[in-house]
Amino acid sequence: MKHELQELEEILLIPKVRADGDALGALLANDFFEIGKSGRRWSRDEILEALPEESPIGEARITSFEVMALGEGTSLVSYDLELGGSITRRSSIWQKIDNSWRIRFHQGTIADEST
Repeated sequence: MKHELQELEEILLIPKVRADGDALGALLANDFFEIGKSGRRWSRDEILEALPEESPIGEARITSFEVMALGEGTSLVSYDLELGGSITRRSSIWQKIDNSWRIRFHQGTIADEST
């Protein structure tokens, strides 16, 4: 499960997937929302509208990936994302819906340089 969820997080970072509303929408639960590193809350519809318009994010590297089961078919993942010379701490809640993992929640927080 850990490998599968990390792979899904990595897929969400692929510019081609981020630019494809159908591919992106297939990974997001209907009630998905995100709290961005700025603190802004984004709905599923806002993400599906904004990501295809964004510039490619560049090379990203996931480290310190961890998974915690929250219940049957529901997991919390947390990891650090190195991107563009900065690090953000990320967390997501994934749930099995119709036998496929869907992300229901995501948050990114800028990491303090000293930690």
